[in-house]
Amino acid sequence: MAAPGQQEEVRQAGAYLLRTRILHAGTRSEGRIGRLFRHGIEQSGRMPGEQIEVTTPEGTVCFTWVGTARPHLWSLSGWTDRAVAR
Repeated sequence: MAAPGQQEEVRQAGAYLLRTRILHAGTRSEGRIGRLFRHGIEQSGRMPGEQIEVTTPEGTVCFTWVGTARPHLWSLSGWTDRAVAR
């Protein structure tokens, strides 16, 4: 459960589950921290830009490791996701 002022988004793609904690939700300082799990085991990225593509019947999802640095409150860190157009 998210703390006050925080929300959480969840995205499932095959064996992968992305849990994104949204900090300072709805403000100019809104930031995101993404944690990626495969079969319940957290995945660690090695280098920023590392990608994992997962194909599902609904389409392809690309998870990207952006690193752990958080220079600003509104920074993205951990894993992010996007649908891949084919």
